This record gives sequence, structure tokens and C-alpha cells, in this order.
Amino acid sequence: IVRQLGNPIVTTSLDISERTFASDPMDFMEFYEDRVDLIIHAGPSYHDPSTIIDFTTDQPRLLRAGQGDISWITS
Repeated sequence: IVRQLGNPIVTTSLDISERTFASDPMDFMEFYEDRVDLIIHAGPSYHDPSTIIDFTTDQPRLLRAGQGDISWITS
């Protein structure tokens, strides 16, 4: 995706209201579909920190370990 875009991807978690944390991508689509270029539906998110991986070079680099299996990048 990054190579096709020609620039890095920036992402963040979004609160859809002051009291509700959206953990289902379908909730994001309802509120932000007309405001963002792309929504990747990868399943529900979690309240724990996410894993951040730098894909700007040929070798992916782990920036922060969090949710998800990272064995493929640390081996």
C-alpha cells in the first residue's frame, strides 16, 4: 500500500463521541466515510496499545510492540 501511495500511512484511534470509543470499523465508516480516503476493515480494535511498524524501508522495523503477533518481524 505504501509503495502504491508513494508516501507513509498515518493512522490513529478515533473517539466518535466524548463517551464512546469506536472499536468496530463499521462505526468509523458511519461517521467518517466521507472524510477519509481509505478505511481498511481489519476487524475490531482493542483498548490496549497497538503495534507500530515502520515500513518505509525494505526491512520492516518494530517501533512499538502492542496488540498482535509480531513474531514475523522479530525473528
